Amino acid sequence: MKERAIHQRTIYEYTHDLHQLLSKYPNPSPQDFEKWIGELAKDGLKLSSLQRKFASIRAWARWRKLVGARKAARRDGQININSR
Repeated sequence: MKERAIHQRTIYEYTHDLHQLLSKYPNPSPQDFEKWIGELAKDGLKLSSLQRKFASIRAWARWRKLVGARKAARRDGQININSR
């Protein structure tokens, strides 16, 4: 997977978004995420901010899926953790 250059401010905002979600929903389900976004929209958060929050959670979900797949592959002996 190719890494992208990400601005430090974007990293800060994504991290803040994740902390905000996880402080309210420690183990969020898709329904929790939808509820959270709905609450933020109801509170008047700008569309661009809602879109960024959605993007940050989507990136986090992809990362969790990738980490989970790697752990499963290691567990099943499909990946040598000492190789790159």
